[in-house]
Amino acid sequence: MVLVYFKVGPEWIWSKYTGGILLNEVAPILLALYFVSAILLPLLTEFGLMEFVGTLLNKTFSKAFGLPGNAAIDSMASWLSATSLGVILTTQQYRGGHYTKREAAAIVTSFSVVSVGFSYVVLKFIKMEDFFIPWYFSVVLAGICCALIIPRFPPLRNIPNEYMKGVKRPDTDSVQEEGESLFSWAFRRALLRAKNADPISKQISDGVYAATDLAITVYPSMMIVGVLGLSLIEYTNVMSYVAIPLVPILELLQLPEAQAAAIAIMSGFIDLLMPVIIGSSIESELTRFVIAGVTVNSIIFLSEVALVMMRAQIGLNIWRLFIIWVLRLLVALPIMTIMGNLIV
Repeated sequence: MVLVYFKVGPEWIWSKYTGGILLNEVAPILLALYFVSAILLPLLTEFGLMEFVGTLLNKTFSKAFGLPGNAAIDSMASWLSATSLGVILTTQQYRGGHYTKREAAAIVTSFSVVSVGFSYVVLKFIKMEDFFIPWYFSVVLAGICCALIIPRFPPLRNIPNEYMKGVKRPDTDSVQEEGESLFSWAFRRALLRAKNADPISKQISDGVYAATDLAITVYPSMMIVGVLGLSLIEYTNVMSYVAIPLVPILELLQLPEAQAAAIAIMSGFIDLLMPVIIGSSIESELTRFVIAGVTVNSIIFLSEVALVMMRAQIGLNIWRLFIIWVLRLLVALPIMTIMGNLIV
């Protein structure tokens, strides 16, 4: 961070396309996000909203995704703000005894979606914002398919389905009374949760402590991993070789400019914006449509959110995250290609 700030050392460290973009553009947004979320997250988690929505959606989420209905709140937090916020929310709920380790891992890798606002920014990078509504519908469709399929396979399936050790589960459970509607039961559970909530001052102090700890931990890792990854993309041909296995798949899907598209897509594991920056020069609208879609749907990228996921200690390491990223890519690619052929 010091080298980038003072522009000392090799240019590949402090260039505006490597360390510069991380320190000057990504880092301030993350810092603000961490501390705003520390204050606002209790509104979503501590006063009954999760119990209310979770009760209403529990059967649906349980049958479809094998997850508690509370996961809908995590997805909503990401959709309205940022992926990191959804991960932080899920982590807090895991540490509070609401999720098992496997459930938390499945939620952060399936429902911590890129915000709708940032999704528009991604599409604008490739000059296709006129297609935003049908494109975003395609992304949601691909995301739902990924959430249905991927948690049922390794590595997510192999994560222990156990609660955090030493944490007492919250006492918000109640039995639905005979003749009581689902809505009334959900409301009653929400009131019980709000009644047992900690004082707001304690919630804010705990949140600020967690945000500070997260920032101090994530920033160094983000700079090291992000600078190395972005430098490989910017100054070497490594990504050309990494992308080779993906080229035949794109050719099988009959996507134009498959070689350039493969390089752009594979860079998405390092940083969210790199695929659309690289792919913006591709002439084919269909290919750009697919690149933007699979990038947003992948959720996991090393320069930011993957580090937060690993920091959460929910059984996710860099290799498991990479496998999950590849699985999401393989599921999303044909869906985005089909939708792109229908829309573009």
